[in-house]
Amino acid sequence: MAKFFSNENWIWKPFDYIADVFLLSGIWFVCSVPVITIGAVTTGLYDCCARCVRGKDQQMFSRFFRTAKREFVPATLSLLLWSVIVGLGYGLVKAFGNSVAVTNATMALTTAMLLLLTVVVGIGCWVLPLLSRFTFSFGQLQITAVKLAIAHLPRTMILGIATVLAGFLCIRLWVPFIFLPAVLALLWTWLLEPVFRTYMQEETDETEEIE
Repeated sequence: MAKFFSNENWIWKPFDYIADVFLLSGIWFVCSVPVITIGAVTTGLYDCCARCVRGKDQQMFSRFFRTAKREFVPATLSLLLWSVIVGLGYGLVKAFGNSVAVTNATMALTTAMLLLLTVVVGIGCWVLPLLSRFTFSFGQLQITAVKLAIAHLPRTMILGIATVLAGFLCIRLWVPFIFLPAVLALLWTWLLEPVFRTYMQEETDETEEIE
């Protein structure tokens, strides 16, 4: 009977994941209210989803706040940078759409520009996860994110599309805020962790060679 009610029982595992998703999303939402903290708590959210929800680390809440506190400055500056880039891009697309006549050619061009903007969003999505995993200077962080995003363009496109859709749903409906932040972060981990593990393994191999 004890084994049946154990947290390790496969029957209860999905309920653990669901509970973690709701708890992390709720914490993220509350901690994001000041707005300036969004970058830091998103970094903490990704770290928890990768290491606790999908990994074996049991200290979910302490890891969330520890990571958010540690990476507050670079995460905030990075989010500000990419918000400005995306905002300017969206403004240009909107200005173009309002300044030209509606034809098949202009609609196709506007759609292409929106897709390009979605890719830019996807590139920005690499930054905070990288920050939670590796140590970079601010400039190196941005350059590495761009290089990896271009090298793994299909993943970047999925990141951008998923993030835009999640943001749209949360802004329009609000209810998804209770679960979607952590769900989106989990999707990020599924897309990015295989890439990160490659570089982590390379670093481990280099260290072993030196020793």
